Amino acid sequence: MSEPGLLHHFPSKDHLLISVLEERDRADRQRYVNVKEGNDLDVIAAIRELVTHNETVPGLVKLFTVLVAESITADNPGHEFFVKRYQGLREIGNELIKKSQEKGEIRDDISAEDLIVMIFAMMDGLQIQWLLEPELVQMSRIINIFLDYLRPAGDK
Repeated sequence: MSEPGLLHHFPSKDHLLISVLEERDRADRQRYVNVKEGNDLDVIAAIRELVTHNETVPGLVKLFTVLVAESITADNPGHEFFVKRYQGLREIGNELIKKSQEKGEIRDDISAEDLIVMIFAMMDGLQIQWLLEPELVQMSRIINIFLDYLRPAGDK
């Protein structure tokens, strides 16, 4: 595709990159749709799988990390995308965690609202450290340790 053709569909490089992330999010969600529709989603297993998958796509993880950092300022073209993305993911995650807490799969001494924020903070922070020192920071191993703390005391 030519540059003018690309600019016809995407007014800026940021818009193109955001579209790449939207497609990545769509593909990530699609992996869980069938499971979620059956209401059997093991939230902890899904997070483990997502982090393991992310280790196989460092370029996309880097793109995400750079764009989310740049989008902190309200005038950035990606700002609204990331605000809405995190709001939506927190809403979905909150619902799934509450269901898992009701089934006794996730500890209930911390609110679902706080747990989902903690999970995203851990994942995003791990990604930054992994991108900086991939030979030292093992995302899957560390997220597994963290996620084990989310199980009720007798399930660890």
